[in-house]
Amino acid sequence: MGRATKGAALALKSRVLLYAASPLYLDWQNFSESDLPSDMEKWKAAAQAAKDVIDLGIYSLYGSYATLFKNNFQNSEFILMRRYGNNSDFEKYNFPVSYGGVGGINPSLNLVDSYEMKDGSYFSWENEENAVRPQFYRDDRLNATILLNDSVWKSTAVENWDGGKDGLGVTNATKTGFYLKKYLNEDVNIQTGGGSQGHIWPLFRLAEIYLNYAEALNEYDPENADIAEYVNRVRSRAGQPNLPSGLTQDEMRERIRRERRVELAFEEHRSWDVRRWKIAQETLGGDLLGLEITRKNQARRAVTRNSVIPANEVPEGWHYYDGDEFNDLVINNSYWGQYGSDTPVGNSQYGQPTGNIQTYRKKQITIEKGSGGLSFARITATKDDNPPAPTLSTASTREGWWSGALSSRDTDKYGYQGKYYPLHSRIEIRAKIPYIYGIWMGPWCRHYAGASVAELDIEEFFVKEFENTASPRRLSQALHLHDNKTGNLGINVNGYGRHTVLDFDPGADFHTYGVQVDPDPVSPDKHAIISYLLDGKVTNTFKTIDYDDRYNTFITKAIAEGREKRTWDIAITGQIGGKNENGIGYPEDRNANLRNVSMDVDWVRVFTRDETEPEIPEKPEYPVEKFDYSRAVVEKRVFDSKMYWYPIPESEILQLKNWKQNPGW
Repeated sequence: MGRATKGAALALKSRVLLYAASPLYLDWQNFSESDLPSDMEKWKAAAQAAKDVIDLGIYSLYGSYATLFKNNFQNSEFILMRRYGNNSDFEKYNFPVSYGGVGGINPSLNLVDSYEMKDGSYFSWENEENAVRPQFYRDDRLNATILLNDSVWKSTAVENWDGGKDGLGVTNATKTGFYLKKYLNEDVNIQTGGGSQGHIWPLFRLAEIYLNYAEALNEYDPENADIAEYVNRVRSRAGQPNLPSGLTQDEMRERIRRERRVELAFEEHRSWDVRRWKIAQETLGGDLLGLEITRKNQARRAVTRNSVIPANEVPEGWHYYDGDEFNDLVINNSYWGQYGSDTPVGNSQYGQPTGNIQTYRKKQITIEKGSGGLSFARITATKDDNPPAPTLSTASTREGWWSGALSSRDTDKYGYQGKYYPLHSRIEIRAKIPYIYGIWMGPWCRHYAGASVAELDIEEFFVKEFENTASPRRLSQALHLHDNKTGNLGINVNGYGRHTVLDFDPGADFHTYGVQVDPDPVSPDKHAIISYLLDGKVTNTFKTIDYDDRYNTFITKAIAEGREKRTWDIAITGQIGGKNENGIGYPEDRNANLRNVSMDVDWVRVFTRDETEPEIPEKPEYPVEKFDYSRAVVEKRVFDSKMYWYPIPESEILQLKNWKQNPGW
């Protein structure tokens, strides 16, 4: 890794020949940017040199761009690197100021704007949605490379806004609105040096070779299918879609240049690339831009119904009431609160007192775009990124997980009225849910007065409980109701019938899980009929009237307190692990190598028997702080033609070293 090999020599040859074929080097004394000479034989030689590295067959792209640069010296992508011993100097120089650093490198908005949207479209300030939320639904490499405003760092939010703890007005704070993230060790303690790790600096890696090959090939053989193939390999690793088909040579050239800019950011390529391409006047000579970020009080709109669904998807005998199709770019906080110490809700350790080992945080829930226009919410649980140890003493020896949780009642933490649904309603969720030992992600409903009054578990998987039975794959839909006889919560009052044998793998495809609560026609003001559902069919039914008035508090209380239309809160929680005696267990007891698992939610829909509109939420009593984003010139720059052969700072960053251009150049 740190020593020159045959692969390193060939990689150096690839870069040298690529530069030698580029316009600046073909006529090095000609600085006219309209004069772009080309030599097909030199481009061919550059392409072959890159292909020689690829054909060695000993290098491959590392699985995660985000973790590739975190002292990760044992991977097959790096061809040659420089390693540094354990220290915290780089973190001291580049951490945001409130975390003990001096914010040495400030990435520019020029660079940030070049990262695509996740669907492959270009980001544009002319697009209203982009301009309002410029940091959302972007190429994952943006968040892996740059600390954005409101990013979570060391379990707290980075405040790059004007007046924030990391923003303008604070000594050494960023002037561009951004801090560097790439290469940083988040766990280091700046004050003590504790947690220090080594650092790596990539000199050559396979992604560069792929892009070298594509660039050279596009210049002398623009119809070659390898061009898109190798660019798409780099994009695919980042989670970006393939390039559009049918690109012209000029369009492909621009795409390759954009790909180099974001993939190789802060690896000392950009300032040399724009020179050899002879586009430095508009890049290095352009204004260095930053982002002005202000926090403001913003009134919230009244939300009635989030979406309308096709009539043929409404169950017979029901009317669509409300729900979330997860078609936004981010989680809609008028419908959902998110658990985590990095959110207004908190509750990061929810479930740990009963043996769970997950810690909740905001970033574990994303909106993803699938094939065929499918949009869904994804809750990802992971053991990566150093999750905290569980708090319960009996589980404290277990390795912790990060996970995510949604809760409709906690929309009040975002300035909305808490989101609840009618007492008599049908609540369904279409989801792809993992069926794995020790993993019991799922949706459930809580009574507005708390789960101690009523809890409807729409779906739970207790793999441990049934793994040694004739039918090991089962769905559990438990009903917990306040017991007026004992004064306590009645657990599993719907008995063993709550279990349904499954003939499919719930983690392989989407299925619809649900519960409906109907008034009992014999005594509608006191009793109800609760039916659980799977793919629209009833799995088990519970009638409160069969037990006299023992289990009907959730009904009488809601009616007496005028909460018939606002009774049920919906929660979707990514629970990991639980006590063995509860039939859960811990994932590591069956698969010690399991580190990542996810639950995908296509939609949540609520139906009522009567055609009625949701209540319009009350206007918030207090304003919600949000951010305004606008472009700003941080530094005026010029580029004289002679600077093609003189060093100047990259256009991508602002280095706070009182650097000034030499007027004599």
